[in-house]
Amino acid sequence: MPSHPQRPRKPRFQWRLNGKLLLFCLPLLPVTLGLGFWQLQRADQKRDLIALYDSRRQASPLPMAAVAPGSDHLYVRVLLEGVPDTQHQFLLDNRMRGGRPGFEVLTPVALASGGWVLVNRGWLAAGATRAQLPDIPPAPAQVRWVGYLYRVPGKPLVLGREEPAGWPQVVQQIDQAQLERRLNHPLFPDVVRLESSPGLDTGWTMVNLTPEQHLGYAVQWFALAAALAILTFISNSNIVEWLRRTGASARE
Repeated sequence: MPSHPQRPRKPRFQWRLNGKLLLFCLPLLPVTLGLGFWQLQRADQKRDLIALYDSRRQASPLPMAAVAPGSDHLYVRVLLEGVPDTQHQFLLDNRMRGGRPGFEVLTPVALASGGWVLVNRGWLAAGATRAQLPDIPPAPAQVRWVGYLYRVPGKPLVLGREEPAGWPQVVQQIDQAQLERRLNHPLFPDVVRLESSPGLDTGWTMVNLTPEQHLGYAVQWFALAAALAILTFISNSNIVEWLRRTGASARE
């Protein structure tokens, strides 16, 4: 009786655990996914900040006397009148504009309504060397300036101790407690950024990273998570061999 040729066994998918690669990929997968979702959250926060800025920019400026400390004044337009203390000014270091290093000029102003506020008058290009500080444009003896309120987010991080060396003084961050000690009087909790200032650049950047940039970073993190998942799946199974043998069987 003639024998029939034995049909090849149908290939089966199987798991083949790779312990070393699992130990590498499994902890990284939730981290990359978490970073991707965090970037999406940051994009939403930046959109909200930009929308808040745009809406509050449409309002008429409030007199500083009508603004109570401690409330939410972010991007609120204000009108301040007073006497600037141009003898005790600060230069906020490491501020870049158009790829050029420079400083932002911080001038304390004694308000006509009482109290003091720190005013960021704008950006000034740095000198030829670090030892050469730029000349700060003069300010009137009496000012009537329009700007908006801004508060530095989080606690300032300063590397090393900053030692005063005459005026103007170079500072790395706006540390209000430190500036109040140097000026010997309290300041309004928020800084005023001027809308225009002769001799200084007031083209303020509202956010360091745009929502679109955060979305781009999110895509990168999710792509890395997908790559880790695919690598884990391939290295812990016979999927490549199974696909090859399945294709070969289909062609027979």
